[in-house]
Amino acid sequence: MKKVLVLIVLFTSFMYVVNAQNKEERRYIEVTGKAELKVVPDEIYLSITLNEKDTKDRRSLAELEKDLIKVLRKTNIPVENLSISGANSKLEKAFWTGKKIYARKNYILKLTSANNIGRLLKELEARKIANVNLFRVDNSQMEKYRKEVKIKAMKAAKDKADYLLQAIGERTGKPIFIQERNYNRGYYSNTAMELRGAAPMMKSGQPDYQLDFQKMTLNYEIFARFEIAE
Repeated sequence: MKKVLVLIVLFTSFMYVVNAQNKEERRYIEVTGKAELKVVPDEIYLSITLNEKDTKDRRSLAELEKDLIKVLRKTNIPVENLSISGANSKLEKAFWTGKKIYARKNYILKLTSANNIGRLLKELEARKIANVNLFRVDNSQMEKYRKEVKIKAMKAAKDKADYLLQAIGERTGKPIFIQERNYNRGYYSNTAMELRGAAPMMKSGQPDYQLDFQKMTLNYEIFARFEIAE
C-alpha cells in the first residue's frame, strides 16, 4: 500500500513539473485594444414637476395636469409618453390663511427627438409650468452599438498583436485570454443648463429655437493574451 502511495505521489509530482514547464515554455503577447463610438441620442427623458405652490394663481394640481396634457397635444407629443414618477402633498403654514396642503406630482416625459423641445418649453412656460429638467438621454439601439464597439476593440487588440510581432519576425497565434476593461458611456454634461436657458432665448424672437444634444460616447477596452505561433 505504501509503495502505491509513493508511486501516486511521484506521478503527481512529475505531472506538476511537466505542466509547470509547459506553462513556462508557452510564449505569448499581451495587448490592449481600444475603440470609441459616437452615438446620437434618440430617446430624451425630461423630468416635469407640477406643484400647486409654484403658481401665483394657486391653480390646483388637476388644472396643472390638464394644462400639461394640452401642451403635449399642441406640440404633437403622444400623451402616452408621459408617466408619473411620484406624487406627494406638503403641509405648509401661510401667515394670512393658516395651514394649507399643497399637492405635487412628478412626471417623466419621453421624447424621440430634440427638434420640438424648444417649442415644448415655450408652451410650458406660457402656462407657468417651468420646473422642467433633463432626466437622461439614451439610444433605442444601444445594445447594438455596444456590440459594435466591443468588436472594434477586439479587432484593435488583434491588429496590435499582429504588427508588434511582425516587427520581430513572429506571428500571432490563438487567443488564450480575453477580458473587457474600462467601459464608459459619456453624456452631454451641459444639456441641463441649456434646457434651463432655452425659454429666455425663445422670448427674444426665436420661436423655432432648437436644442442640440452632443453625441454620447461609448468607450471599450479589450485586454487580450495571444500565443506566439511556432
